[in-house]
Amino acid sequence: MRVRVWHNLHFRLSPDNSMSVLLVERLTKDGAIAVSKPMWLAFVGLSMPTVTEVWRLYLRRFAIDHWYRAS
Repeated sequence: MRVRVWHNLHFRLSPDNSMSVLLVERLTKDGAIAVSKPMWLAFVGLSMPTVTEVWRLYLRRFAIDHWYRAS
């Protein structure tokens, strides 16, 4: 996995509302991109969680979504 993050970005029409954007890419063992569609995440709030916390929350959400899809 490769995770990149950019802070203090904003939409053109709302420059006072900054956000952080994360790019999550799955890589093969040799470092090539494994999936053609990377996952983009945006965070708007007072303090952004660490990348480790974001990853843990994403995994929990994925497990819940997968559970309900299989039911």
